[in-house]
Amino acid sequence: MARQQPERVREQVGSVYLIKTPASPKWYLEWCHEGDQYRQTTRTRSKKQALKLAKEKDAKLVLGQLEEPRRRGVTIEQAISKYVASLRSQDITEKTLDLYQRDLMQFQHFAAGQGVKRLDRADADLLEAFVQQLRDAGAPRTAQPKKRRGKRSGPNRPRTIRGKLKTVRQMIRWAVKRSLIKKDPASGYRLPRPVNTLAPHFTSKEIAHILEASEEPYRTIYEFLVLTGLRSSELQWLTKEDLAPEVAYVRIREKTCPFTGQVWKPKHGRERTVPLPARASAIARTAATASPGPWLFCRATPADGEPGRYDCQQLLRPLKAVLKNLKIKHGSVHTFRHSYITHLVNAGASIFEVKELVGHDKITTLEAYYHHQADRLSETIRRVDFAGLVGTSSNGDDSPAGGSSSSKR
Repeated sequence: MARQQPERVREQVGSVYLIKTPASPKWYLEWCHEGDQYRQTTRTRSKKQALKLAKEKDAKLVLGQLEEPRRRGVTIEQAISKYVASLRSQDITEKTLDLYQRDLMQFQHFAAGQGVKRLDRADADLLEAFVQQLRDAGAPRTAQPKKRRGKRSGPNRPRTIRGKLKTVRQMIRWAVKRSLIKKDPASGYRLPRPVNTLAPHFTSKEIAHILEASEEPYRTIYEFLVLTGLRSSELQWLTKEDLAPEVAYVRIREKTCPFTGQVWKPKHGRERTVPLPARASAIARTAATASPGPWLFCRATPADGEPGRYDCQQLLRPLKAVLKNLKIKHGSVHTFRHSYITHLVNAGASIFEVKELVGHDKITTLEAYYHHQADRLSETIRRVDFAGLVGTSSNGDDSPAGGSSSSKR
């Protein structure tokens, strides 16, 4: 006669269930906490002892004295901290880390307002609600890092919303790979559709007016940016050693500040060589002669023991004042780079050549910067031999070569 298997036992003790399964001779406690179900072994085979533990657990649950149960995954705050630390180990710049942390803190603040603190509960519904919040009112100021509070707030643009959600999704996928959570809680969620908007640029007339209205040394610096397409950070970190002996090009490379020991790297780590037009070469030669320190472009008044390296705000503030006086409502120092790219492409440069000149990681990045000219498109059409494409006959007709004038049915 076959031996009868023991049955599963489940007894309720208040809000706690006492369970014994055929697979184990020991008793288990099962309860719910904040909408999640937990199970814990009593490590005893005695039902009497297990009942005692169940009553103690139930009393703590009723009185709210139960210690935080072991989580299935990390909280959103913990995940952000670990994720940012991981990014920092990858030599990502502090400016980029600050932007990532800002976006993630905004999401954390919104999720907390929705009663969600754990990352494994950040599902697609929560992300869609976050998108709606950004679209309607923008991110709350209280979610900003201290050094960014007081900045302009309001409804976010579609491009900005997509960027923020992309950062959140990257963190969630990273947490899954690191086994901080068991699975992606928002699996199947699709980011908002990308919006192909062109980045602002200055026309040739606007550049002429800006240079004419700017005072030295900013006029020369802006002109150099127009002629080289450098990022402002690349210009700030240019040294005399980056100049070629014949001043025909400059090298964008990793370097260390001799005064502070700070290490600077080009964006994406892409070191490159930028050829200089004749006017840019003359500017670089003059700047190198006048600079008292290692930097190519040196401030007139050294500060903090570091002779003369410009920072972003010192280049931006004078330009904003000039743009305001000229009633130009768009643009920043980086817009000179956009104008450089547009001018190169409209002058006939290959997008592959432009990519190498400006140090872009992908060719598709150029799509946001290129502003074509209608007359250039017409000129391109005139240069193409369409007669060879369709096989135009010698008499000037558009019928295919060797073909009959009568149509085939």
